[in-house]
Amino acid sequence: MSETATSARERMEDTTVQVQEKTRGALEAVRQSSPVQSYVMPTFEWFRDRYNKSPMMIRVTMLTFGLLSAVPVACFSGFMGVVTVGCLIVGGIAFAIVEGGFAMFASAFLLPALGLVLLITGALSLFGLVIYSVYRVASYVVGAIWGPGQRRSMERGAERIGQSAEDTLRG
Repeated sequence: MSETATSARERMEDTTVQVQEKTRGALEAVRQSSPVQSYVMPTFEWFRDRYNKSPMMIRVTMLTFGLLSAVPVACFSGFMGVVTVGCLIVGGIAFAIVEGGFAMFASAFLLPALGLVLLITGALSLFGLVIYSVYRVASYVVGAIWGPGQRRSMERGAERIGQSAEDTLRG
């Protein structure tokens, strides 16, 4: 029975040494990471020294407390994750409903205005096409009747009228 106790004590000490080595390596990395850590490290060093100087029964009690605290913390973290995802889903659905309401507003009031603008633009475009077609037909007829010279003269007159209209609009 004494061999078992000695073996368990040796294993505990070996495990403690390994944990301390890993902790030292992590602490060195943290020390070099940021100047803010220089304010946290003295307090941590004090706690670590107190832990190392305490009797084995206190160490075991603290280790047990840490391990037993990890289970509720893990459960709380999991629950918090599930609740957060649920809230994000509900918020996404609410956002979609609100945006759907805005889309309904747009379809009820803005689309008819857009349709009216489309009709006016189409009518003006059709009117411009008819005027341009009449101009081309008149130019062809005049050119066929009076000859090519008169046609050029008429086109130059039309260009002068267009230029004077542009000048009037600009200035």
